Amino acid sequence: MLRAVALAMTLIYLPISLAFAASAHSELWQQANAAYEMGDYKDAIRAYESIRAEGLKNGHLYYNLGNAYFKMGESGSAILNYERARKLLPRNRDVRMNLRVAQEQLQDETGGAKHSFLGALAGKYLGLLSVAEARRLEFGLFLVLCLLGVLWHSRLLSQIWVERLGLPRVVATCAVLWLIALAGLGGKYLWELQNQGAVVRAQEMEVRSGPGPDYPLQFQLHEGYVVQLEGEMRSGWSRVRAREGLEGWARSGDLEVI
Repeated sequence: MLRAVALAMTLIYLPISLAFAASAHSELWQQANAAYEMGDYKDAIRAYESIRAEGLKNGHLYYNLGNAYFKMGESGSAILNYERARKLLPRNRDVRMNLRVAQEQLQDETGGAKHSFLGALAGKYLGLLSVAEARRLEFGLFLVLCLLGVLWHSRLLSQIWVERLGLPRVVATCAVLWLIALAGLGGKYLWELQNQGAVVRAQEMEVRSGPGPDYPLQFQLHEGYVVQLEGEMRSGWSRVRAREGLEGWARSGDLEVI
């Protein structure tokens, strides 16, 4: 099954979106796509990275960049870009599938840090929307609520029409939906803050019991493995958490934040 999926990766290539094509990067984007299709993955990576260096954050860009790195055998860079693509395209099946295939190439067993049942459930549902999508949903519902409120209390509608349209119930329903969306947006921000991931970029990364090379070695992780950052940094070392509750300190230079 895995071989079939890996073979299918050669045929999976996200089409350029109309919004992206109309951007200032469209010419370079087309050059990168053409290089990829001709098998010139180095030039494709160079062009995609040039677009990324200009500050563009686009899920399709990260996805295609991950594909190009995967073709070059650079699993760490591929997984980094697939993870970035997944944050912006959380429901995209191609991104999730290619990420899984790339993870199968790693030396270390994947699995991620353990969460409680409620934490895992919250992560699953909060992951259905990107931060940008959750923000737009909340803002859109807020605008609708404001419009309905103005309409209700203005003199544009008579009391008869207010009752006929059921505006009080509509406003109440919209208010509840907005509060749910607002809570979801806050939960999304909190989840992202507490579960900030980073990808191991070194071929072999040492995780020690303290922030320094003199502390005892606890375990090692290899390129492409995803850890969670615990928020502590000391003298170029970051506290990380791996699967099964394994924790320790690693050199910050061996990691790249997703």
